[in-house]
Amino acid sequence: MASVLAQTHGWSTGITAAQNKYVECGPFAALRKAVTEGKADWFMWEHYTTKKYWDNGELKRLGQLETPWPAWHIAAVGERADERVARHLLPALTKGVRHFQQHKDEAVRWITENMEYSQEDAEAWYKGVGFATRKQMGVLDEVVTTNAVSILEKAGAVGDRRILDSSALQAVDAERYLMSGSEEFEEESALLRRG
Repeated sequence: MASVLAQTHGWSTGITAAQNKYVECGPFAALRKAVTEGKADWFMWEHYTTKKYWDNGELKRLGQLETPWPAWHIAAVGERADERVARHLLPALTKGVRHFQQHKDEAVRWITENMEYSQEDAEAWYKGVGFATRKQMGVLDEVVTTNAVSILEKAGAVGDRRILDSSALQAVDAERYLMSGSEEFEEESALLRRG
């Protein structure tokens, strides 16, 4: 995201990825410590995870930058990987998402207890979360993919573009495996849980 910020403001024009001077500080607690001790000037992190730290004065919020792509994508390469994602991962995720959507109070309570969000922040986060519908699962958004590849390429995060060329990517055929309530769905979900 630092590269996205630089590209957004034109800071990276003519600068190679090797010339960018990013300080690696470690996980979230180490980032906060690096900023408060003056070892780093700033860092970027998810809104609600950092909110309590600017609310309590430990950190100062400088701004916000939306990601130019959805927060989570699942990609699989190769026919066998596609089948595993479609048969095992997507049905289990679908079941988990359904539970999350049908049990808002439980989800908000879990977020409050485990993510250390305030009740108000957990509810605001929950309200803003969206999930792909069954019809959207397995559908490749070529515009989003092309944009993401372009940004990552400019940042020097990807090498051979041919590997990530959106025209070569194939969407997982999820629809045929998303059979809510069927024995196959339950069996495949159970296989994922057992490992």
